[in-house]
Amino acid sequence: MTKKITIHKKNEIVRGGDRYSIYAKRLMNTIYWALQKHNLYQYHKITIPFAHIREMLNLESEQNYVEIMKKAFLELKEPIELNNFKHPDGTLYHWYVCSFLNDAGFYKKDDGKWYADVEVNRLIKQLMQQEGNFTKLDLTHYINRLRTKYAMKLYEYLKSFGAFRYLDITQEHLIKLLGFEPDHTTYKHY
Repeated sequence: MTKKITIHKKNEIVRGGDRYSIYAKRLMNTIYWALQKHNLYQYHKITIPFAHIREMLNLESEQNYVEIMKKAFLELKEPIELNNFKHPDGTLYHWYVCSFLNDAGFYKKDDGKWYADVEVNRLIKQLMQQEGNFTKLDLTHYINRLRTKYAMKLYEYLKSFGAFRYLDITQEHLIKLLGFEPDHTTYKHY
């Protein structure tokens, strides 16, 4: 992939907590990109070509890419925790939970190509359209260099504080941000 693909992701989402795999995170960014690039916010559902999703998830050489994509779509229906979140209705929430996707499905068009229809949560679409407090992310950098969900989450998180000269992160906050459980085997490597 040589073209530059950039998104502007809301800090509330970047700094929120989730348990998404690397493929679900890449899929979220792909959907984010499709909505932003084509200004599709007003549509109930959006359509993305399978081939584009496969490329963005870096699955060109995977034989079981359909199963990987299904699992990623299912994960995006799981909750995202938003902290210190100002709802579009004006309420400031210390903690708020919602999912990224409402619905998703695959189908084959008359042209013989496969497509995915997705319905992004209305609140998430509203957040995407708000001015200010976003992080600019180069997606090709992710796909080509970051290989774990922890690296991707940490990169996005630190990038969201790019204007700061100093950032103090406690160990407890980092463990929560990355979704480690103290009794989980991944925690030992942390």
